[in-house]
Amino acid sequence: MNNKGQSALEYLMTYGWALIVIAIVVGVLIVISSSSTAGVVCQPQSTDLGVQTASVTRDRVQLSLQNRTGVRITSVAVADFGDFSPVTDLTASAATVDAGINFSIDSGANDGPGALGRFTNGVIRVTYTKTGLTGASDTNIVCSGTL
Repeated sequence: MNNKGQSALEYLMTYGWALIVIAIVVGVLIVISSSSTAGVVCQPQSTDLGVQTASVTRDRVQLSLQNRTGVRITSVAVADFGDFSPVTDLTASAATVDAGINFSIDSGANDGPGALGRFTNGVIRVTYTKTGLTGASDTNIVCSGTL
């Protein structure tokens, strides 16, 4: 009977320590991966514009967009709202953008959303006119993340 008890205790001690080490390693990996993925992700709500790069900091909002309409865009206007309401001005780098060409949207230095922390509703509305069509189209670019 003593041998069975000793064997069970040795089994628990050996595998118990292994499980503790595995739990610590997994915990460290979770902390490292969550801190390295902090940032901001911006997605358009239509396929007309593609987000190539997005940089949102407390002091500045910068996006590089691609014209995916298949035709020339003849005017671009930008309005901001949602969690980006502290931003006072967003301007597009070009008024006319050929199909497939990138253009940028920039708030300028010292005109960012401020210290939002975690947010899910940073919305930028881009209004544009396509060649050959009357009336303007618009799409929202929704940003979320942590500042």
